[in-house]
Amino acid sequence: MIQFSAWFLTPQKHCFLALCCLCFTGFSHAQTQLLEPFDLEDRETLLIRFFDADSISDTGEALWEPVTFSDQVSSNISSDGYVHTALDTIMYFNMYGIDKAIALFETLPYEGGNVADCHACGAQVSAAVLDKSGDKSWQVVKFSKHFTTQGSFGLNGESDLVQFGENQWCLRLQMSWEGQGIYGEYVTFYNLEDFEKMFNFTLHEDNVGAFEDGSERAYSFEKAIHFIPSVETESGWWDFDMVMQGTQKVDDVDRAVPANEVIRYQFEWETGSYIKLCR
Repeated sequence: MIQFSAWFLTPQKHCFLALCCLCFTGFSHAQTQLLEPFDLEDRETLLIRFFDADSISDTGEALWEPVTFSDQVSSNISSDGYVHTALDTIMYFNMYGIDKAIALFETLPYEGGNVADCHACGAQVSAAVLDKSGDKSWQVVKFSKHFTTQGSFGLNGESDLVQFGENQWCLRLQMSWEGQGIYGEYVTFYNLEDFEKMFNFTLHEDNVGAFEDGSERAYSFEKAIHFIPSVETESGWWDFDMVMQGTQKVDDVDRAVPANEVIRYQFEWETGSYIKLCR
């Protein structure tokens, strides 16, 4: 242990030591200071505080200016110069005995007062995870602005929470896409700890829009996840089977072929995502 003796400290050193103590005390206080809690029923305050908005529109959207360079290059800026963000939904869950909530926000681009209606005009998704700290009191623990984009033609996709383990939950985002006679529905799961992508797959795909009824080249398949919660894993994340049924296209075959298979997946700590399990 290092010991200081006042006998060897000059007045200047006394001042320096006192200043250091004050700095470290202030730093510690700043690190442990809690933000003002939220009332999740007060949706306007949620939007104003998370997005530093000046006002709320008649349709319930926060109107805010992209002041920082990051917001300027990563936000859907509308033709009026503002970013239009709405509260999409609030979902609740329990993790390690703590009541938690996730608030989802969507940012859509406007052109001339109307939502931009183009094939690639989807919604930018933001999310906040909060812990319950009292009656109508919630403390934010994580917030990520515009971490992904989904949907098209000025519409958002669907959202849900899915349990991947006894104390593991993921945000489920689903969107559809259609082009050149092919229709698909796609699902992506995000880890609520850091909003990083955990796993994604094609829920449904078909090309019936490109062929007449009865064509041998028309295909259609479905996929679904079947969890295996009865088997304990070292990671705490359940393994699951990806079950595929229907028909699919094969490049070197000029007709649809059966697409029935089951593939097992397990969580990998190194990548923080699910990988195919070789059996």
